[in-house]
Amino acid sequence: MAGELFFILYIGLLALMVAFEMYVLFNNKRVYIRRSCRGLEAILFDWSDKREDIGELAKEIEQFYSQYCQERPETIRVFPNIIAWINAIIFRINSGEIGNLKKYNDHIKSVRDVLESKYPFSRCDKYQQNILTDMEKLKNEENEGAVGSILKRTEEEFLRLSGEIRKNSANNTISLLVGIFGILISVLMAFAKL
Repeated sequence: MAGELFFILYIGLLALMVAFEMYVLFNNKRVYIRRSCRGLEAILFDWSDKREDIGELAKEIEQFYSQYCQERPETIRVFPNIIAWINAIIFRINSGEIGNLKKYNDHIKSVRDVLESKYPFSRCDKYQQNILTDMEKLKNEENEGAVGSILKRTEEEFLRLSGEIRKNSANNTISLLVGIFGILISVLMAFAKL
């Protein structure tokens, strides 16, 4: 009886671990993009009727992204800034995944260009962006080359450190799961011996 109980619990635990791995592996960006593209399409449709300045469209899309992230905070984990979000949308338009925004592709690219000039260090975290922006303010005609070189190296170092932090976080999560799994197996083995 104890052997059968152990076997059932072991199979159940194994199924849970496989389900969790499948969830982690297939938790991709498509879900977030599909949901946000409906709102983006409505904004672009309204804008095409008004034909306002591209800067106004950029403001409206930036406000939409901000509101979308407030409604769905997990979006920030997937798309940490608006530039990454827009680049993902442009990639999916160009690859044919999002056909309904194809006619607005040039406008979306223009908005991305406006926002990239507004946030030149968008690949970095918010805190790092603030540091780099403050460093950029030190630039003048005399030291433009030196400050530009320092900015570029600092940005690359920030990106490297952020990558290592993400990698360490993933390794810590995996180690924790392996430890929990080992403890559960030990407990099940102890019950099986009874």
